[in-house]
Amino acid sequence: MIISEQPVSPGLASFLLTALLVELTPGPNMAWLALLTASNGRYAGLAATLGVATGLLIIGFAAVLGFSQFIQEYPALYNILQYGGVVFLLYLAWDAWPKQSSDNMITDSGAGAATYFKRGLLINLLNPKAMLFFVLVIPAFISANHAARPQSILLVFIYTAVATAVHLMIILLSGQAHALLSRKEYRTNSSRVFAALLLLTALWMFWKVMI
Repeated sequence: MIISEQPVSPGLASFLLTALLVELTPGPNMAWLALLTASNGRYAGLAATLGVATGLLIIGFAAVLGFSQFIQEYPALYNILQYGGVVFLLYLAWDAWPKQSSDNMITDSGAGAATYFKRGLLINLLNPKAMLFFVLVIPAFISANHAARPQSILLVFIYTAVATAVHLMIILLSGQAHALLSRKEYRTNSSRVFAALLLLTALWMFWKVMI
């Protein structure tokens, strides 16, 4: 039958549900994209989402090629990546604090699509949740009746698509607040709130690393 030729097991529906639940769990990507879009608009959020998706693909392919086993053998490297994510969020919080010599949207003033893309890429490469998913969850959905690598690659693409869909929904919802926050009388305060929330996200991520 045609179904027997499919490279993915019948558990695909379960994988889709698992991926969706994982992405709906609050994490650094979700918090940062929501805050960034509310403060800087959907243009910034879309560019950052593209960076996040690229980061997911890089992590996924690295896991498929054996990097996940390397991480398991050297847990100190995993810890370094986690702390790197905390440091990067702290940098984003510092960078988001309003600068006095700006009459435009203060947070990330002058930043273009490339800047948001690179930040989305970096914050996702340092995201422990994404790495854990590829290392621990995807292997559970690999069928023993077919070659593992093609299945893994397909599941990486599927997970990235699910994650991107969730992120686009976050951008759509968060963008509603941008019109209000971008008003001149709210810019400085909204930028301070944005920076403070990024700081809280970094502290939350640090707490998750420590426990």
